[in-house]
Amino acid sequence: MKSLKPHNRTRAQESTSAIERLYITMRHLFNRGFYKPMGVSGETLRESLLTLRPEIYGSISEEKVELQGLLYVIDRLPTGIEECRFINLTSDEGYKNSHFKPIIPLKRRRNCYRIDEEQMNIEVTRGRSEIYDVLTHLTFLYIESHKIMKQIMIDEKGKVIRDWKKLESAIAKKQDLTKEEREIALTHTANFLGRTFEEVNEVYPQFASKEDPHRFLNIIYYLGKLALEEVVNNNKRIITFSPVLRERLGHHIHGEKWALKIKQTLEDNNLLKRPLHIISANMHSVMNTLFAKSALATEAKKKQPLQLFESLSNPENSKLRDKVKKTALKNGMFFIEDESGANIDVQVFDVDKFPNTVYSPSEKKEVSDKPVLIVMDYAFGEQAYETMDELLKPYKDANENLHFLNVASVSIMGKAGILEGGKGDIMIPSAHVFEGTADNYPFKNELSISDFKEDNVQVCTGTMITVLGTSLQNRDVLRFFHESTWNVIGLEMEGAHYHKAIQAAAKIRGSISSKVQVRYAYYASDNPLETGSTLASGGLGTSGVKPTYVITEKMLKQILD
Repeated sequence: MKSLKPHNRTRAQESTSAIERLYITMRHLFNRGFYKPMGVSGETLRESLLTLRPEIYGSISEEKVELQGLLYVIDRLPTGIEECRFINLTSDEGYKNSHFKPIIPLKRRRNCYRIDEEQMNIEVTRGRSEIYDVLTHLTFLYIESHKIMKQIMIDEKGKVIRDWKKLESAIAKKQDLTKEEREIALTHTANFLGRTFEEVNEVYPQFASKEDPHRFLNIIYYLGKLALEEVVNNNKRIITFSPVLRERLGHHIHGEKWALKIKQTLEDNNLLKRPLHIISANMHSVMNTLFAKSALATEAKKKQPLQLFESLSNPENSKLRDKVKKTALKNGMFFIEDESGANIDVQVFDVDKFPNTVYSPSEKKEVSDKPVLIVMDYAFGEQAYETMDELLKPYKDANENLHFLNVASVSIMGKAGILEGGKGDIMIPSAHVFEGTADNYPFKNELSISDFKEDNVQVCTGTMITVLGTSLQNRDVLRFFHESTWNVIGLEMEGAHYHKAIQAAAKIRGSISSKVQVRYAYYASDNPLETGSTLASGGLGTSGVKPTYVITEKMLKQILD
């Protein structure tokens, strides 16, 4: 084991207690029902975040404004949130049946509603992890807004610098800015952001949307404007939690509805007694692995399988994706669109209806022995426990008869941060450990390194740490985990939650067989120990295609063989 310098240990300990303070504070504020993020009530959150200095939030503790972190956060919050003084976190309270148009953030599936000029409602249906996620992002956003305010304010009466007035007039113009006007506005903006013209010019198009090409200027302007109003007029921003959300949280309301729909679909199609294989993955890799070759025969002749999958993951090729989906639906796939609010779509594959080219078992099997695949989209943090726990419970039909599910295996494929290796590598865990506690879940993983020896992809094995939120990781804590005897190879948000539910159902409640097989594999989306390799440095692009399909292929091979 590498020796740990005492300094690193204390920095890691400092960071660990900052994470703990953050979660305790967030729970307290949630129970209280409201708080002012930049007031006294939000102070502990702000201080803890500044002590922690998570990698994703870059230069949060410096005077200059953090641009990559801002982009990361803005992609996960609803458009227009920077203009709102009142943020209301609600449960699913019927807004979908109103005139309010749902605003869905680019990188997070959650419904948000702009109630009026000043208020944004964010619908939380995925449990505590989602609340932690939203609150940490908002805290970061408000810290950055106050940095802007400190740079532009000349006196306590609210007098501002010339650079700010120039940005204000560019925003007031409303219609499209010419290249010249845009560059003038960016020059003034760069000045008080503490950034070079080159830096702001480079990040500018990354914030743009079809509706608003100048979104970057808008975000900076409203962040500064609302921070100014907080200080000069004492118009504090307020975050509230609706009474219904506070009452419902932790009661599995969405998970129960979600699981019931799946079991009803199985019953309606006579699949309830068959061997069930649950797979947590995305909505394309299993379907494409099974049906892309036969659905796209012409393209498959010209391309290697991996090239075919790469072109299917290109957003422009929606016609090809539709073709694969149509073929799958004709050959035993059922699609269950989520209506429970869990935000998790499901595909059910009846292997008996697969053509011989897709599945031909080595020995003749009775229909009752042929597997059924239940592919569920990714859960979010603690939601993994809620959904898996509900799915594994026995099903009570309309006549009150109880049916125990014949769950043969559970396979989890996920995206994770890696601590030894780089983007696109594969991690095969042997245990999950909860962050901040020593709670641990060792298990026998049906997948092993030897399964991947011919795939020309880097694979490592060891412990995965299940964190409460990826946005709170910092290098010192991760280095400690990696270099200590915990032998941690990566971090993710769902593994221990899934395993807690599987273990309870198989070993304690007896609702599924104790011999259920489990498979876990993750592909690396980033390496938080390397500067410039965190999640904020951008997505995986096509480098994620190979590991995704290699893992899917191995899981399907074991299930179908």
